Amino acid sequence: MSEEKFDVISEDDKAFIFAYDDAIGALGYDFGNRLWGASSYTEIGYSKTGVKSKNMVSRIRIDNNTGKITLRIYIADVDKHCTYIENAPMHIKAGFAFDDGECTGCNINFCHPKKYTIGGMSYVKCTHFAGTFHDPKIESIPDYCNLLATVYQKKSK
Repeated sequence: MSEEKFDVISEDDKAFIFAYDDAIGALGYDFGNRLWGASSYTEIGYSKTGVKSKNMVSRIRIDNNTGKITLRIYIADVDKHCTYIENAPMHIKAGFAFDDGECTGCNINFCHPKKYTIGGMSYVKCTHFAGTFHDPKIESIPDYCNLLATVYQKKSK
């Protein structure tokens, strides 16, 4: 975060990034010193440590112009976790049950619509919108980590 391009990020958002990195590290995930993006954004992607397959489970996107951050938690099958989401705090529910981001079959960037039901309402979201948390707060990190731990819990053999 010492690079000049990170100067636009507020101190609160920097604190969130460091605290989230620590919390998700305790769950066994890491960004592996990988940052990528384009001229308009930078992303920090998190995947499981110590495994060959580096499927991303979460990412923080930083808008390089405004410094605003967005947290994304990837869930392949939202319906499988709908009971958890329905009973989660409102800021977790808000990452899935919202009005914008309706998929219209755009097929941009390999978009495949996410179809799921939360609270009896059916949603069809662009894959890039489901599980997105705008302006994430440091005090919500335990809730984000609980969601991750629930979705990516180890399967017993």
